[in-house]
Amino acid sequence: MQASGCGCGSCDLGQWKAAPCSAKGAPIPEALVYEFEGITGAHYAAVSKHLGIDPETGAGAWPSGLLSHAAGVADDGTFIVSEVWSSREDQAAFGQKLAPALASNGVTVVPRVRWVPLIAHHQA
Repeated sequence: MQASGCGCGSCDLGQWKAAPCSAKGAPIPEALVYEFEGITGAHYAAVSKHLGIDPETGAGAWPSGLLSHAAGVADDGTFIVSEVWSSREDQAAFGQKLAPALASNGVTVVPRVRWVPLIAHHQA
């Protein structure tokens, strides 16, 4: 599949190697996927409470730069957290709060972490 770049000079959509830029030249956000083995909804709720976030209502101190967040259990029992961030730097700043929250709530398993350079992002 071929596509043309946005003209910002850093895109190479023909090769799908770099995150593209929007028509305004700003980078399109990147997705982050965590895959946890042995984690339950109770762990997720406890970590969320520790962070001052209520995923059910959307209330709370959601981190700067987080554009979307979803969590659930896959068919094989893996707990998945999928997020879209405006930048890796914003996520790294939040990671300074997330790591202690995970540890404080018994989440010691190291998740599989995948960054996904998005070629499109739409929020309804």
